[in-house]
Amino acid sequence: MNKDWYKKEFGSEAGVKEILVTPEMAERWLNTNTHNRPLVERRVKKYKQAIIEGKWVPSNDCLVIYDDGTLGNGQHRLWALAETKGINPNLKAPLLVRWGMPNKISKNLYTMDFIDRGSGRTGGQNWGLRNKLETTKTRQISAISNLLAQIVGTVRRTTLEALEIDFIYHSYRQEFDLILDNDRGVRKFSRAPVWAALVFAAKVNPEKALKFEELLFTGENLPSGNPILTFRNRILFNSSTEGRGRVTVFKELLTAMRSFIEEEPLFKIYTNDKGYSYFVSEQKELINKISKFLAIQPIPEEPHVKPDRPFYTE
Repeated sequence: MNKDWYKKEFGSEAGVKEILVTPEMAERWLNTNTHNRPLVERRVKKYKQAIIEGKWVPSNDCLVIYDDGTLGNGQHRLWALAETKGINPNLKAPLLVRWGMPNKISKNLYTMDFIDRGSGRTGGQNWGLRNKLETTKTRQISAISNLLAQIVGTVRRTTLEALEIDFIYHSYRQEFDLILDNDRGVRKFSRAPVWAALVFAAKVNPEKALKFEELLFTGENLPSGNPILTFRNRILFNSSTEGRGRVTVFKELLTAMRSFIEEEPLFKIYTNDKGYSYFVSEQKELINKISKFLAIQPIPEEPHVKPDRPFYTE
């Protein structure tokens, strides 16, 4: 394409507008993608899935086309839309587009020089912003979702994207609200794995999970052998448990929770999968859905990744 192509495409030299973009339009615009960063295929696939399912919404981050005719921002959105062509050729997605934006301001000064290069938002922060949640609850939900993704979805990544957090949150929304709204704020507990285990157990038995949480945080009138007291003492007073991983704490709580539900005494907690398996068996279908959604792994770190697509240009 020549550098003035966007004037014919949009009917003016410069402007900002929300546009319904077709896969064909996305292909054309990608032909001007000459200098962006390497693609993150996982992000393309997540955007593509959102578009196909009708869940896509435009953000306030404009897709940018510079006055020299090159694409300045938005390549992941365009790739995602372009790849829907073989699935549904009539599909369109709304994108906020700014065209005709100056690329070069003066001899040695470019618009890119003024991009905010501060620390990027995490997936949890992005998710919290779009859902208008206060910071504390955003951090809680993000931490729980990340741990559940590692355990339930066998994800090795330590952080999730906003769409992934949203999927897990809505899969356990009632349980998240039940457990977090009842949180008493005992700082000595390993918060994320305790919350995550309680949320996970609440999907099977919400009443018992809520009671377990209340007694765990208060510790009131618990006799010896009570599973809650055994777990509480292990967390608070057993120095040999220091440095244990979050997954271990998660599974140990589920062991105690199982004994609590079945009204069995528990004097010592062993680290195994018995408690975890007990709660997994009741929600296999949901776990399979989460695992499938999270199955898209990030591409390896490479200097440059050239997608094998006919309309890609260097």
